Amino acid sequence: MLRKIGLAAALLLLSCAAGSAQTTVRPCVTLGVNNCQPISASNPLPVSASISGFAPAGAYGMLTATGSSATTALPAGAVVVAYNTGTTAVSCTLGVTAVANEDQIAPGGFFSYTVGNNANIACIDQTGSVSNLVVLSGGSGVATGSGGGGSGGGAVTVADGADVAQGSTTQAACAGDATSGCSIEQRLQRIAQDVTTLNGTAAAALADCGATPCTNKIGVVGVNTWGGSTLGAGSNYGTSPGAVVVPGVNASMMQGTTAMVSEPCQTAAKSYVPINGIATATTTRIVLNSGSKVIYVCHVFLNTSIAEAISFVDGTTGAACGAGIDALIGDTTADATHGVQLAANEGFSIGTGGYAITATASNKDLCIVTSSTGIVRGSIAVVQQ
Repeated sequence: MLRKIGLAAALLLLSCAAGSAQTTVRPCVTLGVNNCQPISASNPLPVSASISGFAPAGAYGMLTATGSSATTALPAGAVVVAYNTGTTAVSCTLGVTAVANEDQIAPGGFFSYTVGNNANIACIDQTGSVSNLVVLSGGSGVATGSGGGGSGGGAVTVADGADVAQGSTTQAACAGDATSGCSIEQRLQRIAQDVTTLNGTAAAALADCGATPCTNKIGVVGVNTWGGSTLGAGSNYGTSPGAVVVPGVNASMMQGTTAMVSEPCQTAAKSYVPINGIATATTTRIVLNSGSKVIYVCHVFLNTSIAEAISFVDGTTGAACGAGIDALIGDTTADATHGVQLAANEGFSIGTGGYAITATASNKDLCIVTSSTGIVRGSIAVVQQ
């Protein structure tokens, strides 16, 4: 009997010792049969999860956030999204009273709340002076999309030198147009100064400089010297479409080293004189000199009814060029051996009208010399200058 009691006591002691021993359990990742490796950064524990987006449940509510806290009951749903439809930020919180600087929702933004045991939401206008309508939507899941800058935080990178001043600022203009390190406000101030200076300079921008050197004129170039010499005062030149002022300067068109002379038959108005019915052997004035000018003959057309000798001369004194006669075409006389010989009903045409074929001396009339009684007809184009 005593022996049995002693054996039972020994077994009880062993059982108590085994029950009081501590065992360490470490989770591991199974990589194969009988191969469970400890969890580490290089051997992570596999995790699988599914997160759904916000799903409205058709339960809605709204409140108006003003300068005083406003509260309303939350619509049904595990998640409630609050949308700020107003123009300024609002501050909201779960509960019945809101103060500024809690969960701020920017205009057009939203904030997602996990309802939990809460029954109400409260909002207040962040500025304390504007009324903003806050729309509430109850549902489940995680709200995604744009929070308008008010539903979450994040990092913002600001470039070196960026102007991040808010509100009204008073800054002096940049010292110069190319000065570095200026803010946007300072550069705008500098641009405003430049525009003011430009407008002041342009007050007399379209004034003519005349003979005075131009300074700070817009669209006007003053030329006061030429080849090192001072130009004379300007004067009007031309008539069509209007006279313009040109500087006083002598200029010539050159052909090589020789100055080109304008062709009168091209640059001046012509006079057209008919020759009709000269029927005697005589000298007849056909163009009267208008006063100390030269008569340039640009074109001649003649026809005679019988054989005739014809010459063109210049002279003075009356209708027959009675003195100072010089031959221009033919001779000073007209007969069978002098002048241009024409048969009966014969004629000639000389000149194109664009260039002079002959010219009188200054202050002399133009005359035609005929040799017979045949009738001479035609026309002549002349310029006097």
